[in-house]
Amino acid sequence: MIGRSREPSPPAITTAFIPSRSIQPGSPISYFSGYNRDVDQLFIEGIEFYGYHGVPDAEQQIGHRYRVDLVLELDLSVAGRADQLEQTVDYGAVARLVQQIGTGQSVRLMETLAERFAQAILERFPPVQRVHVRVAKRLPPTGTIVERAGVAITRSRSMSP
Repeated sequence: MIGRSREPSPPAITTAFIPSRSIQPGSPISYFSGYNRDVDQLFIEGIEFYGYHGVPDAEQQIGHRYRVDLVLELDLSVAGRADQLEQTVDYGAVARLVQQIGTGQSVRLMETLAERFAQAILERFPPVQRVHVRVAKRLPPTGTIVERAGVAITRSRSMSP
């Protein structure tokens, strides 16, 4: 009909697992396609901060904008039944920890930054059994146009010192 527009239907909500092959490239969670789907997960995407990290001294003086995405593996069943924050991990506290580390002491490599995030999370949040960390630097100085570069690591209690 002319003159009438039809609004699209909202997408159906489902609790079914979406296979990693159907996750869009570039989606933060797509970088964690190898994580364990048989355990509960708490995810935090898009923690941003301005930090002074990099190999050249100039990078440590000028700084860059960073983005961190996390997937924490832990048992969420008690929290789900009790509806009490004390029974889970406060994702706000985790995000603040990441910002504190990211805006703190300068490091040369994003690998070092990711390792510091992972170790601090495992040390300060005992329920977390495994953490997946993705760190991306926006517009890195590469001599070419690159939107972002980064690293992704996974650490678990059995791997931590």
